[in-house]
Amino acid sequence: MMRIENNVQDVFNTFLSLGEKRISRSGKKMIMNELYENELIKIIEFVANSKNYTIRGGDKNKGILLKGNVGSGKTTIFKILEDFDVTRKMETIKFVPVSFVVGRYNSSKNKESVIDYYSKDIYCFDDLGKEPVGSNYGKEDIFIRIFENRYRNFREYDLKTYITTNLTLQEIGKRYGSHIEDRFYEMFN
Repeated sequence: MMRIENNVQDVFNTFLSLGEKRISRSGKKMIMNELYENELIKIIEFVANSKNYTIRGGDKNKGILLKGNVGSGKTTIFKILEDFDVTRKMETIKFVPVSFVVGRYNSSKNKESVIDYYSKDIYCFDDLGKEPVGSNYGKEDIFIRIFENRYRNFREYDLKTYITTNLTLQEIGKRYGSHIEDRFYEMFN
């Protein structure tokens, strides 16, 4: 295990405790190996506002793009961080599955208001790449517009975005366009 600061260790221990409670409700058990623990510590350093995060090359002004295989715990990590809001003073991250956003868009009479709504505030978009395309007198991949808006808001207002996905950045570029892929390098750790 890598050496970590005391305050980070406290946050890490709280995270593990909250994680065990959350995961045990589903009848599963938290599995921790050295690689997973090291990656998790980086996220905890980010959350704990640790100076080690920036020493390792992380940027606290950016959000986090968490990529991994199916079942690797990406969503669970952010759900546990949501639990932190109850126990710690942190910036509130609104967690939303991407399929929910598209469903809301498809059922809305005012589609622009949905694009606008998800272009503001701090969101974690869960399972990027698994969403269907939107329907607006044809097919539209609404996350292209949402990410274009969020990029502008990131540049102008330091708005952070968080994402969980199974896609690589190159696959994100193929799905949403090379301009979105390029902006993701700027927006995410």
